[in-house]
Amino acid sequence: MAKQGLSEKVRQGLWQGYPRGNDHRLDQPGDPVTITQMVLSIDEIAEYEHNPRQQENPFYDEIKASICAQRGLSNSLEVTRRPGDERYIVGSGGNTRLRILRELYRETGDEAFARVHCLFRPWQGETAILANHLVENDLRGELALIDKALALQQLRARLESDHGEPLSRNAFIKRLHELGYTISKRQLIRHEFAAQRLLPAMPEALAKIGGESVDRLRQLYRGATTVWQHHGREELDFEPLWEQALASADGPEWDLEAARHKVTAQIAEALGTDPQSILFELDAALSGHPLPALQGENRADSDGTETESRAVQQELEHRESSSGDTQDEKGQELPDSGADSGMLQQPSTVSIPEYREQIYRLAHAVAKRYRLDRCVQSWDHGGLGYLVELPANGDIPAHTAEHWVWWTLLALSEAIPHLHQLPGDYELGHLMQHDPDSLRQRIGSPAYTQIAADFLSHPSISDADIQQLIRLIQLCRQLRQAAHERNIDLWEG
Repeated sequence: MAKQGLSEKVRQGLWQGYPRGNDHRLDQPGDPVTITQMVLSIDEIAEYEHNPRQQENPFYDEIKASICAQRGLSNSLEVTRRPGDERYIVGSGGNTRLRILRELYRETGDEAFARVHCLFRPWQGETAILANHLVENDLRGELALIDKALALQQLRARLESDHGEPLSRNAFIKRLHELGYTISKRQLIRHEFAAQRLLPAMPEALAKIGGESVDRLRQLYRGATTVWQHHGREELDFEPLWEQALASADGPEWDLEAARHKVTAQIAEALGTDPQSILFELDAALSGHPLPALQGENRADSDGTETESRAVQQELEHRESSSGDTQDEKGQELPDSGADSGMLQQPSTVSIPEYREQIYRLAHAVAKRYRLDRCVQSWDHGGLGYLVELPANGDIPAHTAEHWVWWTLLALSEAIPHLHQLPGDYELGHLMQHDPDSLRQRIGSPAYTQIAADFLSHPSISDADIQQLIRLIQLCRQLRQAAHERNIDLWEG
């Protein structure tokens, strides 16, 4: 009997999961203290109420069909239990599968859906359970960006409550890593911005858009804030204006360009100025150019704004002149452009291949100023020496300097009328011929009546940039004249 009594105490000790004080009785076993396999009724398990997933699982129907076909789950459901609770909760993902089991049992009455094999893990605390669900959902790649953003926000609040003090981004990232979740600072900033700046204004669109759109909206926010403060306004006063503008553009057919125009219109209305002027200033802010001085601004009382803008402009021009006004990127001398005379020079003894090489290098230099250098490729088999490809890192927003530089370089390459003579792997040419709608979606269509207002006469574009384009045009003209006088067809090699 003594041995049996001792065995009973050992058995109950193994099932004791947490302390309950002096009133805890050994004849009321607790949860296992180690990972344990169990078979539980679906009524014994509750969904995790702080599940990061708030949007419907996009694969719900497929998952349901699979569970129905195999009459149950193929993998054990992870569960845990809070101290003192009667029901278990889903411990690490699996809320969708539990919901489907309930639904199938109601629909079929099949007992196969009423009980489920589970893997029990001892309770680790609220912070750990939330982190487990975030990790599991993210690993499956099915979590909407805003759901992830809100889960990170909630997890940070729990960690700060645990530590009793705010966490810096770096400290938060470190704690996430310790919990088994990896995220970069750039990704964290993106999700913070989505939760704090976008969710209140555009919840419907935010449920569908991805990280690239959030990054562009963040750039728009910074640029618009710069314009707002340029007019002497406080950033805090910009918040309600930003929310109102985005809210007016929210919807299932949300479009970044429409949101941009709404923001521009709201700023213009609040400042009592022309929307086109605000658009110019916003373009300048987004492209890193200094904003133009305000009309009637007192130079002596401008708090250094104009002086700072002039310093930035001088630095840009200094870098431009340092690279050599008449030299390409490799320091080789370009043919004299004849800019002083304003007339086309008589062709020299420069060969056609040499002209093409010089044109390509200058086109590449122009593109590089606007981070489009990867779009310009050397092509010495004909034409003017280069081809323009689509940007590899996404689309180019309309009404920006980058948009007009890309289209100008494409036009100067003269590739469009000669697509049939270009290589088969020329992606842009293929889209122009076979999928023009897709091309328009990526790069838009140039409204040439706007080129002066948006680019050539825009106050944010430096004279050095315009002069480089003029030199490129003059080189193209010189090549054409040389080819004409030598009776050479540029597109025949």
